[in-house]
Amino acid sequence: RHIIQMAMPRSYSIQQMPRPNNPAVRLRLIPARTVAALHFSWWASPARIDEQKRELVEILKLEGIEVVGTPQVAFYDESMTVPYEIIVPIRVVRQ
Repeated sequence: RHIIQMAMPRSYSIQQMPRPNNPAVRLRLIPARTVAALHFSWWASPARIDEQKRELVEILKLEGIEVVGTPQVAFYDESMTVPYEIIVPIRVVRQ
C-alpha cells in the first residue's frame, strides 16, 4: 500500500479534482500545515533518507523550532526540481 500526496492550488476544491479510475485510489483533503524542508540529491537509499531525517530534526532543534509530526521523504520529478526532500510539520509561533 502506498500513500501519495499532491499539493493543488487553493483555487481548486476537492470536488473539482479528477476522479481516479481505480476504485482503490481515494482522494482526501489534508488541512494546510507549515513544514520545514531539507533538500537533497544524489542517492536516496533508506539509510541516506534516515540520515537526512535526523539532520533536519537536529537543525530544527538547534534553531529552537518545535517539530510536531513525523519526517517524511518527498520524491519529485528530477527534471522539474530538486529530486528529494525531507519534510516535517513544525509549530509556528506568531509574534
